[in-house]
Amino acid sequence: MTTAYLLARAGKSVVVLDDGPIGGGMTERTTAHLSNAYDDRYKEMERLHGEDGARLIATSHTAAIDRIEAIIAEEGIDCDFERLDGYLFAPPGESKQILEDEMKAAHRAGLTEVEQVERAPIADFDTGMCLRFPRQGQFHPLKYLSGLFRAIERSGVPGRSRQAQEAPVRVTVTAAPKRMAKARTWIIVLLAIVGAIVIGLMVMAGVGTMWMMRHINTTSSTATQAVKAFEQERARFGTEKPLIGIEDIDNGAAVQRRIDALPTAAVKPTEMAILVWDPDKERTVRIALPFWLLKLGKRPHAIPMLGRQERCARSATC
Repeated sequence: MTTAYLLARAGKSVVVLDDGPIGGGMTERTTAHLSNAYDDRYKEMERLHGEDGARLIATSHTAAIDRIEAIIAEEGIDCDFERLDGYLFAPPGESKQILEDEMKAAHRAGLTEVEQVERAPIADFDTGMCLRFPRQGQFHPLKYLSGLFRAIERSGVPGRSRQAQEAPVRVTVTAAPKRMAKARTWIIVLLAIVGAIVIGLMVMAGVGTMWMMRHINTTSSTATQAVKAFEQERARFGTEKPLIGIEDIDNGAAVQRRIDALPTAAVKPTEMAILVWDPDKERTVRIALPFWLLKLGKRPHAIPMLGRQERCARSATC
């Protein structure tokens, strides 16, 4: 409204649109402070926009307070306007250095009257050292806007204050046939089932990949290194008798191995470790299998292991 008033005084055609009564929004709920103590701090504005930018902010805020004071005096608007000091203090527990830096930045911006004081003049709260910003302003915003509108009307500029009426909105609701409603319901259910299956498969694939990465380990090794790895694996159990014995059944190119013994009821193993050396690629593969994965029953089972005989020449099972 102040901008519209100034433009109208300068002979410009102005239209102000609002969705309610004049000042019916945030204006009537504001603290009504007219201040050049910038909320975002001059030190920060100086960092973002340089000293010239910070100086422009300080100058414009100061000029705005002076201009509002002049309008109130010229138009005789009774809005409880008064000049008073503003105080900026640090939150409890924070360093006072931020106040010293802000005062220096305010001085560089042209607000040379800003000064440090021991405390703000508040009887029941000790602010500690703070900054005093002189000649701030305070008024009643709704009284100011009402007086400003009357001043615009007195100046001969046509003006109207009218709250816009919202046009009625017609809503048409059409009920869908029952068959169509049921079909849509089944489509939604089907999509939900398909989505759940897809998500389940993705989860299973991820879990399977993580399990393989965790339980299968491949390392490069020579024949000597592989033999040493087998011996170290057997040495872990000392003279203990193996829970499961595996032997060659056929000496042909295809090798079949057979489990000859099973754990007793008193011993319940949880994992089977398999160590295999591949002479072609010179690598050792270590696989740790959960025992439930083998699905062992109460009678012996034959486990076929196909491949060239020399690849399985040395293995350790535990």
